[in-house]
Amino acid sequence: MQIHRVSKIEPGTGETLMLDLLIVTPQIESAWESRTKVEWEHGRIAVVSPEGLILLKSFRKSCQDQDDIAFLRSIIDED
Repeated sequence: MQIHRVSKIEPGTGETLMLDLLIVTPQIESAWESRTKVEWEHGRIAVVSPEGLILLKSFRKSCQDQDDIAFLRSIIDED
């Protein structure tokens, strides 16, 4: 997996926005293909499906990612 991290520091507040840009490789292509468009207050945005997010989070082994995967699976099971 290829990740590029971009950071922006807000001059007035010092708040930091970090954005991880994932390069679509064969390893994560199915997550990319599972995108769907959702409406939000500023228009439409493409997001990966819960299944795609599970795939992306499965590459990390942190406790938080494992908790997130369990939560995402529970959402999928509700449908």
